[in-house]
Amino acid sequence: MARESVDRESFSLSGERLRGLEALIPEAFREGKIDVDALRAALGDAALPARSERYSFGWAGKRDATLIAGAPTRATLIPMPEESVNWDSTNNLFIEGDNLEALKVIARSYFGRVKMIYIDPPYNTGGDFVYPDNYADPLAAYLEMTGQVDENGLRLATNAETNGRYHSAWLSMMYPRLLLARQLLRDDGVIFVSIDDNEVHNLRLVMNEVFGEECFKNCIIFRRGAKSVQAQFETIDSLGVGHEYIFLYSRSSVFRLKHLRIQTEDASQLGTWNNHWRGTDRRTMRFPLFGIKPETGQWRWGEKRSFAAAANYERMLNDIEIDSNAITQEQIDEWYLREQSTTGEEIDLLRLSAHGKPEHYVPPSDTKVGSDMWTDVTTRGSAELESIMGGKVFDNPKPTDLIKRMLTFTVEANTNDIILDFFAGSGTTAQAVLEANMEDGGSRRFILIQMPQPTSADSVARKMGYETVSQIGKERVRRVIQQLTEQENGKLLTSNADLGFRVYKLAESTYRQWQPPPNPTPEAYTAYLAQFVPSVLVENWNAHDVIVEVALKEGFGLNMRIEMVEAITDHVVYRVSDADREQAFYICLDDRGILAEDLLDRLGLTRDDLFMCMDNALDDTRAANFVLQARLKTL
Repeated sequence: MARESVDRESFSLSGERLRGLEALIPEAFREGKIDVDALRAALGDAALPARSERYSFGWAGKRDATLIAGAPTRATLIPMPEESVNWDSTNNLFIEGDNLEALKVIARSYFGRVKMIYIDPPYNTGGDFVYPDNYADPLAAYLEMTGQVDENGLRLATNAETNGRYHSAWLSMMYPRLLLARQLLRDDGVIFVSIDDNEVHNLRLVMNEVFGEECFKNCIIFRRGAKSVQAQFETIDSLGVGHEYIFLYSRSSVFRLKHLRIQTEDASQLGTWNNHWRGTDRRTMRFPLFGIKPETGQWRWGEKRSFAAAANYERMLNDIEIDSNAITQEQIDEWYLREQSTTGEEIDLLRLSAHGKPEHYVPPSDTKVGSDMWTDVTTRGSAELESIMGGKVFDNPKPTDLIKRMLTFTVEANTNDIILDFFAGSGTTAQAVLEANMEDGGSRRFILIQMPQPTSADSVARKMGYETVSQIGKERVRRVIQQLTEQENGKLLTSNADLGFRVYKLAESTYRQWQPPPNPTPEAYTAYLAQFVPSVLVENWNAHDVIVEVALKEGFGLNMRIEMVEAITDHVVYRVSDADREQAFYICLDDRGILAEDLLDRLGLTRDDLFMCMDNALDDTRAANFVLQARLKTL
């Protein structure tokens, strides 16, 4: 067995497709390349005219978008523990960077592992388009855009309607990202995509192409605040729009959804005790109230609010000296007008209790089978975020309840399933996952990806210190975690919840990249090649950054654990493990001298174990001996 080289390339969509096709139809390949005639013959299509007309969906730039989706990236992800929460124990992830490059970086690690994807991409309204469209070198475009290689700082590239390729540019941005997203989904995975009228027609066509028409499930209608219509004019251009769309596709055409059950707004229940109950099942919303402690379901309000209302109810009964079974709505209203300490919300419970204090719990029948009309979901995403952040730092965030409906509808609670959002914005998806887990004891995980898009110079966000959208998202997740971790008395709500997240940032590879010298003379090439002799890594490399990149290229997840092997004192050796894969490898980045001859023995490695080291840390004898003891890969 010979030593292997550590892979320096990221996941390649085109390469994976070729390997899959070769495994399926090997007779269509000649010397590693597709023989088109043989492929057509194998598919029973040999008699088909070469240029027959058929239905197709195309746009200017589609070929380039397809090529960029299949090309590998030279980017990596750099760990940022100082920006994270509970780094050592969490499985949640926040990646800052261009999502196309980030998806490529993580594709090998999360191929076929994601249960649900939700994205809220730019709607292409003319000023929300900030993704690089440099097909020659997208990483360089991203680094320049985010000020990492250009001292001029951030720049915003909008897709104005005056652009002659207005729709084409948007489709070229979406297409490769959707192609990669499909590769990450499990066979039983689903994807939700929000959109409005600007691109709804194009999105449906491009998703049909990527996922297949047979995988279309629904076009969900989501209510939003209707945009104002100028009432002072006798005529209008069009009616106000009071809804958006959410496309739902599955990875597999045979996948079936479970019934969606939603809250029934039954007018006949208003004014009764059962209206204080909800059919959803949240452990933290079940507590003794009026002598009742139900085993399933949940109260309508949280503990503090419900207790305050119940206390006011009892106080009211004492004040008006009347039997609870005979109380009337008029008496409640009269008492409320006299009591300034009772809020309008608390009086609702008193009204609901007008028919008498319950003596036993009656299981409610207050849910119904849902449809594609999600007009009952709150539209107060902006108010929700403003309450968390203390200011209007982000425009038009989706409400948490919307995404919670998606994930509780499609993702089981105790499964460690992954929810991915690669247009993360203000981080609503992370809040939805964290809250859902707290409510039903679930173990769902999230992966968020967000471009460090600059906030406007005169925006509230910038005045509050948030220079990029990704900073807003990270801070929101931190604050939500803080709220969920502590009640007013500081008591932990639940001991097994994953209340943390790891932050990674997109960056250039830790490997030296080949850049031809500007003066292509033999002497210039010789001098340039000499830089690669002492080390294949960039100058001032960091061990953890290198290990993360190596692990990603080996297919390890970003929740990997990196631990120094303390028993080894003459070399610095790390053990890298991935609990999901139930695999590990050892790596030593000492790059001078010869590794100890008995190093693998002291590590207790066998032929099934993987050991990695710098190529220049071994002589031929050591390399030959190490290969006999374990799998050996060199950098």
